[in-house]
Amino acid sequence: MFNISDVANLLGIKRLTEGNSFNVVCPFCGDTRGKMNFRIVKDGELANTYHCFKCGAHGNMLTLYADLMGICGVDRYKIAYREIKTALHEGAGCRNSYDSSFTGTMTQIEEEETASLEKRSQIYQRLIEMLSLSETHRRKLMDRGLTSNQIEAFHFRSTPVHGTEGLARRLIKEGYSLAGIPGFYMNQNQNWDIALYRNNQGILCPAYSISGKIEGFQIRLDAPHDDKKYLWLSSTNKKRGAGSKSPVSFVGNPFDKTVRVTEGILKPIVAHALSGYSFLGTPGVNQYKSLEKALAVLKENGLEWSWNTLTWTNSWISAAMVIISPLLVVNVRTRSVTMEGRFVKRNGKSGTRFVRVAAGSMRAVTG
Repeated sequence: MFNISDVANLLGIKRLTEGNSFNVVCPFCGDTRGKMNFRIVKDGELANTYHCFKCGAHGNMLTLYADLMGICGVDRYKIAYREIKTALHEGAGCRNSYDSSFTGTMTQIEEEETASLEKRSQIYQRLIEMLSLSETHRRKLMDRGLTSNQIEAFHFRSTPVHGTEGLARRLIKEGYSLAGIPGFYMNQNQNWDIALYRNNQGILCPAYSISGKIEGFQIRLDAPHDDKKYLWLSSTNKKRGAGSKSPVSFVGNPFDKTVRVTEGILKPIVAHALSGYSFLGTPGVNQYKSLEKALAVLKENGLEWSWNTLTWTNSWISAAMVIISPLLVVNVRTRSVTMEGRFVKRNGKSGTRFVRVAAGSMRAVTG
């Protein structure tokens, strides 16, 4: 019998604390502050669950293994269980009890420090030039209200189905160093590769800095699983990999006196394209520091008002009203927006939400 502690050891996940409930470096977003918690036992019962309070990743030990190993399909949990059992039986030292005194050997994975924004943006821009956007993904983006020109301008791409090692090889031949670039890592053949698998196929959505450079990518999954529609392109816990750091994204005019704050990476792009307003997109309710830094930069550019538009998108994001607190730290005046929405049809498909804002009208999309 094994538990989530054994799975963490098998995957080489770095622990920050010990015990039946312990914190780790998040293998999905790279957080090192202990936001990711693994729990073996809860209220005297086996739990074997995990939850990151930064990026929102959560599930059980089989979900953890399947997601990080790129296993998908209806039998993903059976496959994960079989692989874990086999690996532990072959020498990883599976435990038979659930006490916190286990001191089994943890695989040490050599990761890289995340590269500078300048270096990341250069490589991501070149990667975009190598990729294309499928017609299916183009139609999905157009259903959200984007035009063909806007889709091209914001550099949406489809994740490649195969050939990721070849893409990395081309970048290296062109003189790029992939060390420290989130999403790139050394695979089992000791070749540079990209952490794109069957279970994270979808639309590659760039996250932009205030200066217009590409911070990283979120993937809008074709087949959401475990309540997740989006995943960061990250190579945390992979050899010479790097975490995405879940950056805040900005679209619009960096010298606007008013900026609107919403959640996600795709939504602010669509909202900006449809309304013309400037938007900050925060990937989660706990991105206080990143949001605070972005607002401080915008304040230097003349920002006076920040509109919080978080509460209308989904139920749990209502808790993100706490994000207002860092806005006050940088002395930016804030206002919470009261919105009324209704679902209507665009091109015969439902899903577009028109929203009335206190000082005018705008429209944006959900999902």
